[in-house]
Amino acid sequence: MFTTARFKRRALTVLTLIAFATLFFGVQLQMTACAPGTSQDAKSAAEDTQAAPGADQPFTWQASSDCAVCHTSEGESLSDAAQAQAKAHGSQDCSSCHTDETLLKQAHEDVTYGSKPPKKAKLQTVSEQTCIGCHGDLPAMAQKTVGSTALSDSNGLSVNPHERPDGAKHSENPATCTDCHKVHSEDLSKDAMKYCAQCHHRGVFQCGTCHAVDD
Repeated sequence: MFTTARFKRRALTVLTLIAFATLFFGVQLQMTACAPGTSQDAKSAAEDTQAAPGADQPFTWQASSDCAVCHTSEGESLSDAAQAQAKAHGSQDCSSCHTDETLLKQAHEDVTYGSKPPKKAKLQTVSEQTCIGCHGDLPAMAQKTVGSTALSDSNGLSVNPHERPDGAKHSENPATCTDCHKVHSEDLSKDAMKYCAQCHHRGVFQCGTCHAVDD
């Protein structure tokens, strides 16, 4: 038979053990939840920092390089019907248009096989002469686009995109093919209007409609 005192001591011991176990396992669970490498974010971070074999090896650009391995969006555009300009050039090698080898080599000097390519190329490596070699010069192109409404301002005035009116501003800022023709872009008209809007910021082509013009 347990005495009242012994019973109380046993009960107190059991309650103490329960409290200790609760505290111990609670701490363990908290440590597990906060431990590095156990959450999905930590795993992803660890995977990102773990370089693939050879990732630090330098990449040497050559005209024969397969550009689409890194520049995937540009490569995909060559077969994308929504990007008509790119698709029209889909049978061409990248180096057929991107001819500035000196600039391309410089741009890839610090690139390794583990480098992430930029989302959008910012270097101008397509020369005007490259475009002219296949499509003809501006006067020849202007003949092909007579009556085109691809370039229209906010008043509905359409201009021939390849026939720029004479004027000091146009002479000071001669346009090149790639100013408007962003080959790997989906919207040629939008690209061209962005170029024109640098000066025609109201979306109006006719001079004198926004600012006073000196005689």
